[in-house]
Amino acid sequence: MKTIIQFGYEVHVPPNGIPLIDCRVIPNPFGIKNELLRARAVLQHPKFKELVLNGMAQLSLHDTIGVGCGWGVHRSGEVAKEIQRKILHLSSQIVEIKKL
Repeated sequence: MKTIIQFGYEVHVPPNGIPLIDCRVIPNPFGIKNELLRARAVLQHPKFKELVLNGMAQLSLHDTIGVGCGWGVHRSGEVAKEIQRKILHLSSQIVEIKKL
């Protein structure tokens, strides 16, 4: 089983010794009140696909990776869920998301 640790740089120390995917390159959508529109803002950002592919590549080499953004909620959450979804679809491998 693989694990994605979802965390916020502002509220947690990034986990030691594991590859980290930094989602702060995507603007924080916290000001968007509608949850679906917030998710769409992250999913449609040009860097989203690159972060997901990088996370998938790192998770193919390691059992655990960290995916972080400012507060560990919107951006890291969407990236972590997409990595989990794609790996499950491609390989049927279970990927657990743990939130710090």
